[in-house]
Amino acid sequence: MSSIATPPPAPAESDTIARLATGALGGPRGRYAVSPLSRASRLLLAGFLCLGASLAVLLGFLQKSYCLRYGWGAPQVYFKACYSDLPAYAGTIPPSGGLPYASGSALSEPLGTGVALRFLAAFVPSDGFARQQGMFAAWAIAAAVLLVLTTVVTLATCRAHPAWAAHVALSPIIVTAALVSVDLVGVALTSVALWLWSSRRPTAAGVVLGLAITTRTYPVLVLVVLGVLAMRAGVMRRWARTAGVAIVTTVLLLGVVAVFLPGVLTPYLAWLGASAQLGSPWYLATLAAKPVPLGVLTLAAMIGWVLAVGVGALVALAAPARPRIGEVAIVVVVLVLVTGKSLPPQSSLWLIPLVALAGLPWRDHLVWAATEICYFVAVWLYLGGLDDVTAALPASWYGVFLVLRVGGLLWLAAAATRQAMTRAPHSALDAALGREDDDAAGPMHARRDAVVVRYER
Repeated sequence: MSSIATPPPAPAESDTIARLATGALGGPRGRYAVSPLSRASRLLLAGFLCLGASLAVLLGFLQKSYCLRYGWGAPQVYFKACYSDLPAYAGTIPPSGGLPYASGSALSEPLGTGVALRFLAAFVPSDGFARQQGMFAAWAIAAAVLLVLTTVVTLATCRAHPAWAAHVALSPIIVTAALVSVDLVGVALTSVALWLWSSRRPTAAGVVLGLAITTRTYPVLVLVVLGVLAMRAGVMRRWARTAGVAIVTTVLLLGVVAVFLPGVLTPYLAWLGASAQLGSPWYLATLAAKPVPLGVLTLAAMIGWVLAVGVGALVALAAPARPRIGEVAIVVVVLVLVTGKSLPPQSSLWLIPLVALAGLPWRDHLVWAATEICYFVAVWLYLGGLDDVTAALPASWYGVFLVLRVGGLLWLAAAATRQAMTRAPHSALDAALGREDDDAAGPMHARRDAVVVRYER
């Protein structure tokens, strides 16, 4: 019996939409074709996807070009769907050196985001409309670089399925959401951390994941998911090193900066006092003129985190075979998003690399993306209507699109759960050959289960 593992099927063989899309590139791989895992094939694929990522950001730039030329004033900023946080940041970051967290600063963003904005501000004019234009253009360039980086490290992480990185480079959500805010900083750092984990460098992964946590909060959820899967695989010591380094990195950075600039903690304190914001299902009560009380809302959002971790742990430990990191992370992040106080359009960027790592079919990706794009249009029409009622999208219709978007997110989580729960466990031969379903497994590669939850029907 041969001990050579059979190459995994190409996406065009197992994914209907990918098979149709390959028609423009010569069709799916033939019977006698060379394995797509060769070095030359990887380089060619990487170049194609980097080009696609750059074009996606360019399309997003063109989609928002009206405001770049005429300004970000209301209500046209909404009716032209070209809103971006970057021009607003231009007024809160001083032209001179220093982080924008001094007393009285209006910046309410985590430390990592503040550092990124401080870096961008160093290359733009010092005041006026030109500064707003400069901040937006500088971020567009940075976003393209970060998206290319995310694509490359995702491709490197998906060693056996490099084409899965197309989910990152070619996602329609990039066009609408990438330039709204600077979330791609946290997305890129998290993707690099997962690549380092997959490369069995837990200490380096912890450092980068700690940096990601100072930029956005959701990498904490990714760290928890790694912990649950590591418990199933029996590699808790490796995960403990990653988690310990990540926590020390985060606490050390925030602690040192907070000593000199207490304003760096403002984003976390502001969350406690925030009411339901646009995009959140809790905002439906606000639309009905019956807003959820602040205390109840904060408690519900915290319970959402606990619920998300619990459901994710159940999927991770009860699936017949150990799920992929991306599958469990999608479930956890989606549940936190749909129970949180706010759900802005750009938060969906967090999920795109996870979709790639999960290896979900393009059908599920595009169903979710369609709901995101519909909501993207609706939210700006609703906000524009607050200034010009003659062109308003009624609140009831905004609520419909909000529910549609939440449905799309839940569809994505259900697809990840279904894929994880229906994957058959490895056979004895698979285990002997060291086969692994998760390209990002890293220290968990081909490990036998140490902790599993079994239930009787």
